[in-house]
Order: sequence, then structure tokens, then C-alpha cells
Amino acid sequence: MSVYAVANQKGGVGKTTIALNFAAALAQLDLEVNILLIDLDPQGHCTEGCGMKAAYLEQGYNLFEALVPMNQPKRGQAEESIDVGSLVKATPHDRFFLLPSNYNMMLAEQALNPVKGREYRLDLIIEATGGAFTDIVIDCPPNLGILTDNALYAARSERGGLVIPVQAEQTSMRALDLLLDQVESIERGLRIKVNKLAIAPNLVQPSKLARGILADLRAGIDVTVPFDIPKRVVLQEAYGKGQSVFSYTPEDRSKINDVKELRELYTKLAQIVKERSQGHGK
Repeated sequence: MSVYAVANQKGGVGKTTIALNFAAALAQLDLEVNILLIDLDPQGHCTEGCGMKAAYLEQGYNLFEALVPMNQPKRGQAEESIDVGSLVKATPHDRFFLLPSNYNMMLAEQALNPVKGREYRLDLIIEATGGAFTDIVIDCPPNLGILTDNALYAARSERGGLVIPVQAEQTSMRALDLLLDQVESIERGLRIKVNKLAIAPNLVQPSKLARGILADLRAGIDVTVPFDIPKRVVLQEAYGKGQSVFSYTPEDRSKINDVKELRELYTKLAQIVKERSQGHGK
């Protein structure tokens, strides 16, 4: 089982778009695999982008309740069981499963703060899947906090690694530095290693400034992928239909080439991430 965290605390970099289409691309690489996309973002954008907005508002057992234990077990007591089967849902259009976010997740950071072993809660959920999924993709919240720490721990080196979407903007480069600092802090604090598998320039628009920023990025960080994912209207159209670009067919036939281009790029991203993950000794 491989686990990939898609993280960047800066808003507007297309993190959810990367997570959704990266998961869909993994599902296309091998028809025998089972892919799980975990929406760890309390805003639930990935859940909506999978066409499951209603799941975000559902009452009953949900991701928040699985993450936050009702009672801390005393010494010698067993950890409360996690009913993963009640959490995971089949997506209506794409070949992967979703563990949706829930509106209660807005309280998760605060509720987890006093919990012993709070950085390991998501890992317990993943362990409870019993190896049912070959690849797990985590869409992280747009902030550096306990939930992102959970995702980084779950995607530690023996499991998988980190995929970082960035924009060709100076503010995005500063946010990248902060994220990498956070990763180093987590590595020291939890005594783990988190592999940086791919930095993916995303929502890129052609300009001299963007080319210069990305050239510097690729010269400075060798895991930056050798291609850009462009900003295309079809990405938002597919999201609005609750689909990835792999299942979406635009009504405007002139946009078919844009869809084909994006499918090829997300497939390249999935291939690179898988190859680099395996190259790290997994």
C-alpha cells in the first residue's frame, strides 16, 4: 500500500484539483488497483469535486468521529475500533473510492489538540482499511496544523511521500519554503522521513515571469517535475460536474484537446510519483 499526501498551505494553488485528478490517473494506470482518495480538508472541496457534496452534510458516523476519539483509552485498554466500511464511498463517475470530509471537520484541529497521539489518528484509519487499497491519496487542508501533520505521518517514507502543487508566483515559492520547513520539523519531532516525491507546477499561465520562476525552481529542487500543468477552463467545468478530467466530456467539442492534454499530464505525474516512490526503497 502506498500513501501520498498532496499538500500546500497556500490557497489557490489547485491542491484539490491535483489530488482529484492524480487519484483518477492512478486508477487509469492499472485497472487492477484500488484507489482511495481521503478528503482531509474541512472545507470538503474534494468531496464536492467527486460529485458527493451531499456526503459532506450527512449526519452519522463520519471522518471527524473516526479521527477524534470520544474517550481516551486508559493504559491497557484497546483502542476503539474504526468502522472504515461506513466511511468509504464509491465515487459516481471515477474509478476510485472516496473517504469524504464532513462539515464537523471544521472542529477537528481544536478537538485533536488535547488528544494523546494526535498526529497518528489518520494512520489508524488507514491501518483499519486492512490493505484493501493499493494506493491512497490524501487531500490536505490549506494550512499547517494537526491535520496536515497527520497526513505527513501517514505518507512517511516507508509508505509513500509528498506531492506539492505550486504556482509560478513568488508568494507560492515562499509558501513552499514554509511547507518544507514544516516537513523537516515533523521529521525531527516524530522521528520519521517524508520523501518529497514531486513538486508540480500547477495552473500555469504562459509569461516571462512564470518561466523565470519555474526555471529557478527546477534548478534548485530536483524533484520538480519537468512539465507544467496549465490553467484550463475544463478543470473547473469537470469539478462543477463532480468529475475528474478522466471521466469528463466537455459539451464544447473544441475543448477536447484540452482534456486530452490534461489527461496526459496527470498520467505523467502519476507515473513519476509511482516510480520515485518505488525508487526510495518501497
